Amino acid sequence: MRELLAVVQRVTVFLLIATLFFDLFSGTEYKKYFQYTAGLIVILMILAPVLDVLQKGIHPGKITYGEEIREQVERQEEKIMELEQSYERSVWGEENGH
Repeated sequence: MRELLAVVQRVTVFLLIATLFFDLFSGTEYKKYFQYTAGLIVILMILAPVLDVLQKGIHPGKITYGEEIREQVERQEEKIMELEQSYERSVWGEENGH
């Protein structure tokens, strides 16, 4: 939902700025080119997130990469637990020995 709001905000800001330029170019022959270019930019601004979402859903490499990261995190958590246990044994062992 945040991504959709961000896209709408970017398009709105771009259109406000484009409107300023439309007014600046209103009496010139370049107005039609500017309108054409601005229209293409708006289309690209809208399509880019849509295509990104579609690509994320289809691309299998990202799923594999996510699983690899999850496995690495699990291994690190296991190492941390082992270190905590060895530390506790060393601390409790020293206290019981004194």
